[in-house]
Formats: sequence, C-alpha cells, structure tokens
Amino acid sequence: MSGDLDKIPKDSTVHIIDFDGTGASKYIDVHDIDNLGVTINTIAELLVATGKWTDVSGLMWKGLWLDGTYHSGDLVRDGVWTMTPIVPTTTDRPAPQEIGSVQQSVALDSVFSQTNNMSLIKMQHDFTITKAGYFKGVRIKVPIYTIDLTNTIYIKHITSGESTILATNATLLSDVWSTISNEAMLVRVGDVIEVGLVLENIDSSNSITGNWTSNRGGGDPAPQQFIVDDFGTPTTLKISHTDLDSGARGTELDNIPVGSAISLRETGDSTRSVTVRVLTADLTPITATDNTVSVIASGDKEVRDNKECAITSNAGGLSATEYYHLTDHYPTNNPSFATITTKLFYDGVEQADTDDAYGINILFQEASMSADWDLVSYSGGSSDSGSSVSAGVEEAPIDGNPYVRVNGEWWIATSIIAVPPFDASDTVGGSPGDTVFDREIDCGIQIRDDVDLDFEGGTPSAV
Repeated sequence: MSGDLDKIPKDSTVHIIDFDGTGASKYIDVHDIDNLGVTINTIAELLVATGKWTDVSGLMWKGLWLDGTYHSGDLVRDGVWTMTPIVPTTTDRPAPQEIGSVQQSVALDSVFSQTNNMSLIKMQHDFTITKAGYFKGVRIKVPIYTIDLTNTIYIKHITSGESTILATNATLLSDVWSTISNEAMLVRVGDVIEVGLVLENIDSSNSITGNWTSNRGGGDPAPQQFIVDDFGTPTTLKISHTDLDSGARGTELDNIPVGSAISLRETGDSTRSVTVRVLTADLTPITATDNTVSVIASGDKEVRDNKECAITSNAGGLSATEYYHLTDHYPTNNPSFATITTKLFYDGVEQADTDDAYGINILFQEASMSADWDLVSYSGGSSDSGSSVSAGVEEAPIDGNPYVRVNGEWWIATSIIAVPPFDASDTVGGSPGDTVFDREIDCGIQIRDDVDLDFEGGTPSAV
C-alpha cells in the first residue's frame, strides 16, 4: 500500500454516496485489500479491485481549472462546467466558450394555429446540428392548460444514444411559453437530436391510478399483477382487481370505457413505458379485467418483467386534445444552428409530413468547444423569460472546496473528520484529529474507523 490509504486503520469501513445525491450507500471493509495481490494507491482503485464499485474511472479532483496540462481521470470545474478529459493529456480549456447570444428554434412571437384531435398526440422535432454549442433549455407552448392535460417532454441525443425525460405532467401555462429546465447537452456539427412533446386530454375526475407488478404471458394475473402478451407491442392486457396496496380496484377497472388510454410505466425507470388504447373489454372474469388493446405510444425502452409499474387511465373516455402548429414552417424558417424536420402522430400513427412547427422551442448557445473534454455536470440554467419547470439537483458551490452531497445538502468534504482520532501507537501513522479523506472525496467518499456512518439516516456532524 502507499499514498493516502496508508493512514487507514485495519477494518475501517469506506462509505460511498452515489453521484446523483440520492443518499444510497455501499460499504467495503478495508481489510479486503490484504488478499487482493495488487498495489492499491487510491480509494477508487480499491473499490474497483474489490468489485464493489465497478463504474469508478479513478476521477481525481483538481479543483478550479487553471491553464496547464490535464490527464485522463482529472476532474475540474471551469465556471458552471464540471469536466473530465477523454484523451490521455490535454492543454485545452474545458468549458465551452460562448459565441454570441442565445438562439431559439422558433420565434417567440410566432402566431400559431390551434388544432385538436380525439387521440394521444405526439409532436416530434428532429434537429440536425450545423453549429457547435449546447442546448440549455426546451420551451413548450400549449393553447389551453388544465390539470386534465397530461404531458411528457423528452429529448434524445440520437447520435450518442442518450435519452432523458425532461418532465412528466409539468404544470404549464395557457398560450405562454413554459421553459423546461434541463442539464446542458453539448452538441457538435452533424449530431441529430430528437425533442418530443406528448399530450392527451383526459377527464381527471374519472382517472384511475395505481401500482401493479408486471408479468408477461397468458392466463389470469395473480393478485397485484397485470399480464400482457408482449411488452413492446401488447395486444392483450389483463389487470388484477387487487393492486399493490391491496386495494380493491375491480369496479374502477371494469368501468374503463372502450377507447380509453391506459399507460404502463415502471416506477423505477420512467423511460420504460407503453401506452395503449382499449379496443374491447371482457368483464366476465371475477378477479381481473381483460382488455384487447393497441399501442399508441412507446417509451424509450420496454417495460420489463416482474417490475413495479404505475398504471394510469383516463377512465372518463376520450376528450379532444388541443395543440399548436405553424403550417409548413420548416425548412424555410430553419434556425442558423440546425436543420429541422418534424413529425406528428395520432395514437401512434404518423400523419402526413407537412414540415409544420409545433409548440416546441429549443434554447441554443453557440460555443467553441474542445473535443478533448467530456461533460460531467452543468450548474448553469436558462435566464430567459417564461414559466419555469425545475429539474435536476442543485450544483455544489463553486469555491474551490471539494463537496459531498448528503441528504440533499452540500457539505465541504474536509469539514467532516475521522473519529476517533488515530492512536499514537498506530503502526500505520497518523496523528489525533487527522482528516483521512482521499483525493477522490469529490466522488462522495467518507472513511471513518470503527463506527459505521450511514448517510441515509441523518446528517453527519463535524467533529
């Protein structure tokens, strides 16, 4: 052993908080290193070697960016950007350098036409990028917003394969651009980005919501389950009259009218979903409601077997969904940063290609960017006008200190020290009150000898 790990007493426990700040912890006893047969210099190497944290790349906190040479695995903060090199060495500046002001994919004062349809409506804008920079927000505009208007806003980086649901059932404003906040997405010339808006107007007074466990197959579902013949393109859907809360739901399920939409979405992964339209309903089974269905919308990924899922239905039946469009807006009015094509779907069926613009507007910042760096996190945001829908978590303060996120709050890493103090007779060295945070402390690593520190149960105190 060498480096900072030399100060760690035997049988200490390493506690890790994951990057997303949820407070989930993993544990490893330091005595595991005795049987590794490899040289360990950092906590990250220890975790990888013992198989306890396989996604660690050995990121090393370098603080605020200064002009110089950086290496793969370094982690720096440059303004609102936290970046890491994706090349062995680089002297480039990490943060994108802005060129000009924020641009938009459609003018704010555009005069839209209002249309409606008795279906679930999906509007899709596909951007082929012609200038390097980053997306810093998505704006949505609907003619009429009520609590009955269900909505999903998503963005897909087709080139890289990344996909994010920006908001589900966001509170919007009628006839006003609403800004959906999201992490910055770096885009380069040639990248293809898909941005979508899915709307459906339901009768919320008669809507049904509950949780069941997914199952694929035939026969009747067990209590608290639903069964489909296929998760990708289900044609049959059978829902137990008992949900996961042991509630009796038979009357509600049997009263879902033909023509209603039913959404199935994993509670642990909102990108896994499917929405179907009820074609027929068989009410003869005593313990379940059997429907034949057709798919009208699919999530980015399929629902999986034996997963808790939220089921929602507009049991009040069909209502007209209002939406905005600008006839034949593209390609004549393409913005300077992209060429745009659009698609419109009614209940999953693509409509005639008209190149209309819909109530989707991208906020884009042109920037010069080094290809040597990759984005870890972004703490900026849109300062443009419009109603705001918050997403994500607050970034750590930018003051040069390493931070860990504990129970939703940022703590300066070095303000929490190991207890009890190392004994003077400890053969591995150290002195009373030593702080034993490794250089990877920015990744959320806390070491404390002899006492388990559980970040899930309470806020740790400085000692």
